[in-house]
Amino acid sequence: MSLESVIQAATEKVAEKVIPVMVTEGTVTKVDRDANTCNVEREDLPDLFEVRLNAITSPGQNVVSIYPNLGSRVLVVLVENNKTDAYVITATDIDEIIINGGVNGGIAISQKVIDEIQEIKNDLNMLKTAFQNWAPANGDGGALLKTAATAWFGNQLEDPDPEAIINEKVKH
Repeated sequence: MSLESVIQAATEKVAEKVIPVMVTEGTVTKVDRDANTCNVEREDLPDLFEVRLNAITSPGQNVVSIYPNLGSRVLVVLVENNKTDAYVITATDIDEIIINGGVNGGIAISQKVIDEIQEIKNDLNMLKTAFQNWAPANGDGGALLKTAATAWFGNQLEDPDPEAIINEKVKH
């Protein structure tokens, strides 16, 4: 090996480490959930096809998958500046987020869950108040208690509506 080829090989090896990673911006024109990819149209640049929605090639169950809407603006990293190997790092308009495969369903919307719990607590407190204010009377057979609790008996709790408290756009 000549001195020139050794110097050239060393220079190329150093240069590989300092080449900046290319990040480009574009608009999502197609999303393929089965392949976990999208197509990205860029202004005054060639379109990018089959851009991964995850940094790793086979995401599996232990990752966060973000699915952009059509027309969403995205930033795309070109792996080793290769235009045929790219992945989305962020999106402006997200259709759905799936965490760890989404096997546990949608994430609860905390304020709606709190509202449901508060409704149940209010109902139980109403019953407790009816018992607290009841004074047994000789020979009434609990008629006073029944009268005191009538308002409570008449208001049945509604079954919770999962659609009202679950955000189906974010699954875990």
